[in-house]
Amino acid sequence: MAKIAGFLALAALMAVTAAPALAQTDYLPRNVRIDVEFKEYGRSSSYTKQFIVVSDGLSASIFVGEEVPYVEYYVNFLYDNAYISSNVTIKEVGTKLKVEPRIIGDGSIEITLTPQISYLADRRRGVIDIRKLSTTVIAYDGQSLTIGGLEKDRDFGRHFFTTSSSRSLEIILTPHIQ
Repeated sequence: MAKIAGFLALAALMAVTAAPALAQTDYLPRNVRIDVEFKEYGRSSSYTKQFIVVSDGLSASIFVGEEVPYVEYYVNFLYDNAYISSNVTIKEVGTKLKVEPRIIGDGSIEITLTPQISYLADRRRGVIDIRKLSTTVIAYDGQSLTIGGLEKDRDFGRHFFTTSSSRSLEIILTPHIQ
């Protein structure tokens, strides 16, 4: 009988000191959807939107594009002669996004991100045009925030006339807690 009383006392003690049961949402990390928009204006306008879903505190990346051969030329010097050599490497061309969100509380999110957009400006000469940004910002759930951009004006002078070309890029971030 003493053994049963001791067992019941131990069970009662365990019931009092045990942690409360956690709901499923209390221990699972929340997800964050990050939308990044690239808006380019100029002679031809373009719009690109990428999004990625990642768990709070973790990092994720996405690449949408193609891998293209890129030829690099270099000169080797050996004694009194020089030799031109080439090497073909593969470069990624398209849109990339790397993010790491951290939910702070009160609906705000700290986001470290690196968006990049690139394209072949001149395939014959192997010129790749790249626009890349890396930053850490704090934004509220659903808040759109312009995180960077570029405004570029070019004047082309000729003998009898002048033309100008204007281009701009705007990068917009919108986080969503899911």
